[in-house]
Amino acid sequence: MEARSCFCLSAYGGNPSHPLCGWSLTRLRTQWEAVIVRFQQKVRGELIMPKEEAIEMQGKVIQDMSHGTYKVELENKHTIMAHPCGKMRKYSIKILPGDIVTVELSPYDLTRGRITYRFR
Repeated sequence: MEARSCFCLSAYGGNPSHPLCGWSLTRLRTQWEAVIVRFQQKVRGELIMPKEEAIEMQGKVIQDMSHGTYKVELENKHTIMAHPCGKMRKYSIKILPGDIVTVELSPYDLTRGRITYRFR
């Protein structure tokens, strides 16, 4: 049997646009072993990084911006841009200027947030 540089030459007819063409079997085996090692580390809990919690604050909607974003003034007088969460969009809960809302802020970017609740 002749040695091929890429196992997918026979399966795909040697299509150069196929992402695996040109990969040797040893390279594929090395990649696969690396994936297995990462999975085993994740199962053991070695790779799982704790997710940082969102900062939850209340604010008042000041302005309705384009594309479903809102300008919200928080309790501490900071102004952020916020978009409604998926459930609010799904059930088409309307948000108007002047509404009191609960906003989740990411610890990575404190100028943007997600509106999670609209008070009545």
